[in-house]
Amino acid sequence: MAEWVVTWKNRPGFLKRQFPGIVKKSLKSMMKFWFFELFPTHFELGAAQEYGYQKRKRVTMVAKARLKHHAKPMTFTGHMARTIKSNFTEPTGSAKSVKMKLRGPLKMRFRGVKGTGPDMISEMKAVSDKDRKLLARHLSRDIERRMSRLKGKSKKRIRA
Repeated sequence: MAEWVVTWKNRPGFLKRQFPGIVKKSLKSMMKFWFFELFPTHFELGAAQEYGYQKRKRVTMVAKARLKHHAKPMTFTGHMARTIKSNFTEPTGSAKSVKMKLRGPLKMRFRGVKGTGPDMISEMKAVSDKDRKLLARHLSRDIERRMSRLKGKSKKRIRA
């Protein structure tokens, strides 16, 4: 969770009205950054260790290696990754939170016959420590950039 300390002189009411809109736009920008820059790494080699994916059955991994000649996590044919990437939806939210829908095939929700298979939806939403730092940096820079465009300012200090 990021925190900001904002010092503003000259027209504080102006900032009070403008700041929630700035944060809302910046949060949406951060979600787009996550979707286009960080989310594709969920389907690359090494993502299982970085994001803490559940272990796959040996049968699945052997079949993937034999039939598809790769060991990428959350990927067999690549259909799910392509479907999610092509069905981008704009993030929605407020100055406090933002949400984004990942639209993909039904197999994302399939957890095996007994329901003990990997939870792909939670694995897709996973964020690593490295990603958290990148998202916080993107968000703070975007807020600074948007605040620098405001008229009637004299001083600002943002700390993340």
